[in-house]
Amino acid sequence: MTEQTIQPTLLHSQADVEKFWTTICQPQGWRTPELWVVLVDAEGEPFPSVHHVPELPESPDRTTIDHLVHGCRRLLDELDAGGRVAMLLCRPGASAVTPFDKAWTRALVHGAHRVGVELEVVHVASDATIRPLPLDEVA
Repeated sequence: MTEQTIQPTLLHSQADVEKFWTTICQPQGWRTPELWVVLVDAEGEPFPSVHHVPELPESPDRTTIDHLVHGCRRLLDELDAGGRVAMLLCRPGASAVTPFDKAWTRALVHGAHRVGVELEVVHVASDATIRPLPLDEVA
């Protein structure tokens, strides 16, 4: 997992999270699937670094998901942030929602729930757009 420094902004709504990801993910275009993760404190301020997980496997597996969400839980606890996590699933290709998007979003949401991590709506970045992918769209 690598880190990127970001400019502070407040994330109070799904629209704020979408704007945040759109601002820091320019230009778009992905060679391989990856995940970006940022912790958000109780007041809505993202921590000043974005964690990057490169080269996601084609299908999520329980070990990978558990490692990721437990890491988020530990960081939130260590920082005493009382906050939540925002995630951006990135992949090459068109804007249409894919089975990959649905599988990873479901796995991330369920994994976060298992360990008590509050998760913003997962966003998906394709080569052309960034969009929210609410859980009710991935069933």
